[in-house]
Amino acid sequence: MTEMRLRVDAASAVFYPDVLVHCSQPGSPATTYELTEARLVIEVLSPTTQHFDRGDKLAAYRKLPGLQHILLISSLEPAAWHCQRVPAEGEWTELAPWPRGSRLELPGLGVVLDWDEVYAGVGLG
Repeated sequence: MTEMRLRVDAASAVFYPDVLVHCSQPGSPATTYELTEARLVIEVLSPTTQHFDRGDKLAAYRKLPGLQHILLISSLEPAAWHCQRVPAEGEWTELAPWPRGSRLELPGLGVVLDWDEVYAGVGLG
């Protein structure tokens, strides 16, 4: 599906994330193009979107009650940033660099991302 929208009611906004993971079955996949929840959102930063993605969009995503992880990946250089909701407090960690060459565990999702696999074949070194 290429036009999956993510509606953030608390921010009165609709976004088209580059990647999102959700854990519900909202309806027929053939007719459902808008979600109101996600567990993981990944945005690929570009020169024209990076300031918005790191600012207003990041703030809006943090208002989604079930969202657990946000990952921002640069398309210009080998760099990425991650923040997550702390389950016990419901607060978000600061957006922090994902160290190059490391693995990123996403608690609550049972997923571990490998830096080298994410950037394999991209040509950014």
